[in-house]
Amino acid sequence: MLKKFARRRIINISATLLTVFLFCGLVHVIEIIVFETAEFTGWTLLALMIVLVCYSLRKKIVGIPLGSVAALLQWHIYLGLISLVVFLEHLQW
Repeated sequence: MLKKFARRRIINISATLLTVFLFCGLVHVIEIIVFETAEFTGWTLLALMIVLVCYSLRKKIVGIPLGSVAALLQWHIYLGLISLVVFLEHLQW
């Protein structure tokens, strides 16, 4: 059981880090081409917030078939970490 859990955790963290690096690379390419990334990162943050709210809705409304609560919690955690990086890119930190 622990091996399966550890393997899943490593895969999820690796996917999150890959997504963060790809997003940061995309932001820097957009910055070179357009010189302004605030609109792109702002819309990305809005989309992430809408997806993150789905976890709260799933907990409150049981009848919505959005997947298991455990799977949505994992998505919620990793997308929350990604949204932190997107927010820092939005601030141009």
